[in-house]
Amino acid sequence: MIQAGYTSKSSFIKAAWPHRDQKLAYDPLRDAPHEKRIPNAFTHGERLCIQSSLYLTDCDQLAHDTFSFCPGSHLWHDEPHWLVSANSHHVSVDANDITTRCVKVAAKAGDIILWYSKTIHWGHPGVSATIPTRVREVVTMPLWRNEVPFDDIEAIREALQRDGACVIPLATPEEIAQLKAQFLIDANDIFKPEIPYERWTDVTTIGSGKGGSAAPPLTLSKWAWDAKLHPKRVALFRQLLGEEDICVGLDSVHWSPTGNRICSMASFSPKRERSQDAFKRKCVVAAWGRWRTTHWAAHGDLSKFCYGSRFNGPRAFDAIDSEWIGWATDESATFRFATVSFGTARGSVEHIAKSLTMEEAAQLIKPEILEFI
Repeated sequence: MIQAGYTSKSSFIKAAWPHRDQKLAYDPLRDAPHEKRIPNAFTHGERLCIQSSLYLTDCDQLAHDTFSFCPGSHLWHDEPHWLVSANSHHVSVDANDITTRCVKVAAKAGDIILWYSKTIHWGHPGVSATIPTRVREVVTMPLWRNEVPFDDIEAIREALQRDGACVIPLATPEEIAQLKAQFLIDANDIFKPEIPYERWTDVTTIGSGKGGSAAPPLTLSKWAWDAKLHPKRVALFRQLLGEEDICVGLDSVHWSPTGNRICSMASFSPKRERSQDAFKRKCVVAAWGRWRTTHWAAHGDLSKFCYGSRFNGPRAFDAIDSEWIGWATDESATFRFATVSFGTARGSVEHIAKSLTMEEAAQLIKPEILEFI
């Protein structure tokens, strides 16, 4: 078995951020302070949620960045000593508990990785396969791949119920090449670098070495919408949810030139569960193109994780070209954000969304995208 190695638990813990996006159970004493802020992170506030990430590159070597998780952890009970944070990722698991139970997924270009929000997971950087000989303790992570055919929905359900995650080949090489090319076009439009990016691996953002939620504009550009709404992805979620009328979350993209990873996340929910406020927030976010929502598609909660750290965030926010707006909008939106700063962005989105009627919000979005908002 191929192993990815760390020379100590401390080096593993520093590299990983194992967490659940949903708790298994609600503890009034422990969780009451957080329920008002992020109620969807609790089982009673959101039904079982399935997330996904569509990979455009092979991430099947130890040196590649990829998705990591603990198989079966969607069934593990919350432990009292696990960390409880006040953000949307409510459980940051004590990494000491999982150093012998975690795996690193071997993803191929065109794969979609599915996982339950209750599964303990994290995005993991590449690691060396060479382990020094004179070390007292080694933490290892096996490369893992449980591939399930796209057209076998029962096998997919069984894999999710057993492991909490699975891998499904989805996109063709031609589709992958088109998405990567569009990513490059969008990045040049968004950031207008002095020397245009020639390859997707050239794309960087201020304050972030590997993208992700640190660049919301790339989650709301054409390539990301094409990836989110890939016909086979939509068909898969319609079957998994047992619903034809579904909406999508405006979640992260991740790319890492050094880790060979570029992928786009998306989660779907039945549209009947979506509130009017959530719809208007999502319309404003999709049209403005400079913020993102959490993965709970029906709720449209505004994410607290945008543009990296609070130190680099303002610089990354200001690095966006002044003319950029989200690809989903049908017009140069009338709700101008010209005076909005990094610090006031979330509040401004909320205020503008509340000021719009449902009809006014809908008019901001292209019909083909509006169907999934």
